[in-house]
Amino acid sequence: MTIGCLFIHGFGGAPYELDPLYEEIKKHTDWMLKIPVHPGHDEGESLKEREYTKWVNRTEEDLKELKESCDTIYLIGYSMGGVMAAYLSTRHKVDKLILLSTSAHYIDVSQIAEDIWNMVKDGLRGNLMENDLFQRYIRRMGSAPMSASIKFQNLADEFRPYFEKVQTYGLPRDLNKATS
Repeated sequence: MTIGCLFIHGFGGAPYELDPLYEEIKKHTDWMLKIPVHPGHDEGESLKEREYTKWVNRTEEDLKELKESCDTIYLIGYSMGGVMAAYLSTRHKVDKLILLSTSAHYIDVSQIAEDIWNMVKDGLRGNLMENDLFQRYIRRMGSAPMSASIKFQNLADEFRPYFEKVQTYGLPRDLNKATS
């Protein structure tokens, strides 16, 4: 039995987001591993004018390729990759689905307002440069054009309903009713 594992990185990211997990699995298994880069996410490429359907279609092609060589398929999705992995698991037989920090909502206005308020408070105290969130915003600013961020939001909105269709086995569908 051949196991294939497809790693799906997040929006604006690249395989480096999943490299530590990829390397650990590679070290301890003989699985066939695949960790592709979404269109527009490769170094030197731009996310501007990229359609999210291209990200999904490319990932689905990679999954189909892996299925040609493997009897058992595992999907590991991080952030936006988790949204795509959940969606693809409803369209293809997948034996294991691992979702890491899945982004069912990308733009959360209330969270942004709270983050900005906390940065303002740190700024007034003279601690803005030590604020981790501020540092992340600075690094991300300009790396993803607003048009690409909107496309990611469209992806999350379109595929969010598929979470209801993901099949689980061995666990009760409603974990609130689970008994220990």
